[in-house]
Amino acid sequence: MDKKVKDKIIFSKTLRSMLDAELSVDVPVFGLSMFPFFLPGDVIRVVKATESKLSVGDMIVFGSGNKLVAHRLIKLKLDQGIVIAKGDGLIKRDAIVNAKEVIAVAINHYRNNQEIKWSNQRFVKKALSLLSPVLGYVFFYMARIWCKMKDSKQT
Repeated sequence: MDKKVKDKIIFSKTLRSMLDAELSVDVPVFGLSMFPFFLPGDVIRVVKATESKLSVGDMIVFGSGNKLVAHRLIKLKLDQGIVIAKGDGLIKRDAIVNAKEVIAVAINHYRNNQEIKWSNQRFVKKALSLLSPVLGYVFFYMARIWCKMKDSKQT
């Protein structure tokens, strides 16, 4: 097992134990799957997920293989024990996730140590969950352009 995989497993176990202790945890955002609303370097504050805390539009954290994924909850079917999530900046939704695999829900969002309050408003979250399947196409390509522009500025 390589170092990256070991580090992901250690992080996942540590996060789960902190959440089980009823702590809120600040987690850095990596990647562009939630572009443009969540950027690499942003931080989300998460708490342990319970069925009563979940609602459509929330940013949830769930296990996927050896990694944790933070995506928007777009469908909640608790009677069937499943949730469906999707990255705002992705074209396709995630595979169906067992509701028990959802370990955390984001309660705050920070960029450059400043809270981004609008991203956690119920109306915004609900609208994004409805629009995500369509906007994902636009955001996916925008993220690639943003990344190339950012890389060209650094060289």
